[in-house]
This record gives sequence, C-alpha cells and structure tokens, in this order.
Amino acid sequence: MSHRPIVRAFVALLVPAALSAQGSISAQGFGYPTGQLTARASATGGALAEFDAATPLNPAALSNWLVMGAYAQYSPERRTTNVGGNSISALLPRFPVFGFGLPVGRRITVGVAASSLLERTFFTQTSARQLVREDSVTVLTTNNLRGNMSDLRFAVAWAPREWLSIGGAWHFVGGENRAAIRRLFTRDIAGTTDSTTYQPITERTELGFSGQAYSLGIDVRPIKDLFVAASMRRGFSLESRVGSFVASRADVPDRWGVGIRYDGLGGARFAARYENVLWSQMASLGSGNTRTFDATEYGAGVEINGPQLQRLATELRVGWRQRTLPFGVGAVQPEERGIGGGVGIPLGRGRFIIDVGVERLTRTLPGVSGVNENAWSTAVGVRIRP
Repeated sequence: MSHRPIVRAFVALLVPAALSAQGSISAQGFGYPTGQLTARASATGGALAEFDAATPLNPAALSNWLVMGAYAQYSPERRTTNVGGNSISALLPRFPVFGFGLPVGRRITVGVAASSLLERTFFTQTSARQLVREDSVTVLTTNNLRGNMSDLRFAVAWAPREWLSIGGAWHFVGGENRAAIRRLFTRDIAGTTDSTTYQPITERTELGFSGQAYSLGIDVRPIKDLFVAASMRRGFSLESRVGSFVASRADVPDRWGVGIRYDGLGGARFAARYENVLWSQMASLGSGNTRTFDATEYGAGVEINGPQLQRLATELRVGWRQRTLPFGVGAVQPEERGIGGGVGIPLGRGRFIIDVGVERLTRTLPGVSGVNENAWSTAVGVRIRP
C-alpha cells in the first residue's frame, strides 16, 4: 500500500498552519534567498550572473570591470500569498547588492561587495478571547520579525591572458533575526466600574549569525565569441548567538555554478546558467520544525543592443529561470519560477549606467493545491565608471 496519499493529506493540514504563522511561502526558515543578483543578471534570468562584474558570485568576473567602478541596487518586492482562498500581501524593500572594483595594473583587479544572502520579514496579527482573572478580554497578538544574513566579500581577479581570468575571494557571513511579540488586552465587559487595567506585554529576542567562507572562479573564452565561467564557494563554521552565548553551529552553505555565453551577431549575448547550493549544511543552525533542502537553479536569457542614447547603445534584456527554495513549508520544498526583462541606460557619456529590471515570480508547493505566492520584483541598479 502506498503511503503517498496519507502524506499528502497530512501536508495539506500542516501547510496552512505553517503559513499562518509566517504569512509567506518564501519567508520560512531563515528566509528568502535573494540570489545575490544584480538588476542586469536578474533581468536575464540569472544567466549572466557568472560573467557580471558587479554580481558577487564569481570572483573571476571582477576583470570585466576594465576600469574603476561602483555599483548599488534597490529591489523592492510586492508579494501576495494565497492560502485556501485567503490572501496576505506585503511590500518588502531590499538593498541586495553593493560593491566596487579597482584595477591594479594591467592584469589584476580587486573588489569589495556586500550582498544579501537571506532575507526574512513578516508581520502577523491574531485576535482571540481569553479569560484573565475571571474577566473576558480580547487579546490582540502582533508578531513582527525582521532578519537577514549578509555576505561581505573581498575578492581579487588575475587575467594572465586576454581570454582567461582567474579569481579568489574571502567571505564574512553575518546577520541577525529580531523578533518582537506584543499582546494587547481589551476588556469585553462594557459599563463596569472595575478600574482593573491590563498593561500590554512585549517580548523581544535577537539572534546573531557569524561565519566565513572562501570562493574560487574562472572565466575563459575557449573559442571566438564563446565564453564559459564557473565558480564555487566553500563554507566554514557558521554560529548563531544570543548575546555572547553560542546557541548552535552549522556551516556556511557550499555552492557551485556554471554559465555559458555566446556573443552573436549585432552584439547580442545569449547565456544560460546552472547553480547548486547546499543549504542543508546549515540545517543544525535552526530548530527541527523546519526542513532544510539543497537548492538548484536553471536560467536562460539574452541581452541585445537597443536604441542609441547619447551615441551609446542601450541594452535590452529578457530571461527565464526556475529554482527550488531551501526552507520547506512543513515537509514540502517550495519551487519558484520567474520571467522578466529589463534595460540598461547609459548616461553621462557612459559614466553612469542605470539598470532596470522587472520579474514576475510564482512560488508553489508541489502536491499541495490552493497554496501559491505571486510577486513582482523590481530592481534598479546604478553603475558608476569615472
């Protein structure tokens, strides 16, 4: 006898409870993996991530800065989570990538980047009647959690040949989760002369994270117009702390990715990418209530030259990607699909490039009906080249 129908029935009961606690498919566990993608990379479905100098994944891509440059990005997301006909919406401001690159001589480029590895934000309110000292009161409970895990990377790239770049980097991973629970008591008895009042109760907790990792990368052109890039990250110990007390230990998750790009006629760039992240290595950092899965991602996109502005070509982009998310809803691993596009606009004779991208994201739970999450993610990045 197959146990699959029984498991699905159990999950169907468990999933709404888990979602009502955190209000989102993507906010489970330690949060949502932003992907560490720039606006340019995300607009191509992540396909250009291994080649993009400002995306802090492949340290060898630093050589593509060519001149000194800096990058900053703002990426708000509006998401709507649907559970059994009920909807919860939220607007999330994000600043996922900052960085700069500096050529040192003709063959070496150094760079520093700060990016968001995981982001977790949710807000819920519940109301219930309770008896307190024989009084009937309504208790309004508010849960507010804001958390993040960030990656600070120091990298260097060496280009011994025009067709080859090799890079390495050291990563400092850190962040925190801040949770606040507030209970407000309102008496249900009208017209009473009893002067008893109930003060609101607020509980706050703060959990900090710290860890380290290193990464290596390569960007090579084996034949004319064809580029191949690959990178890997190896993580070391990742600790969670409450004050000075070490609450748990795990590892910064290892990752590896590979990308291929073909520069076609008219300056068009066709690209595809695959990535694997071993998020299960940080499972022991949290509680046993959340399943942690390894995650994979596929993406493909194209970037072409568009209309000219100030005698410089704009860049038009479109892409698609599909991936799994690391933190389960109950025992189910969420999936995410996205399609998007964008444009790169040169200003100031090319000294400034504004990258704008928009993605439509759909998140689902395989085997569970009536539960999904839809999001619009907008990315605005600015590249500065003096």
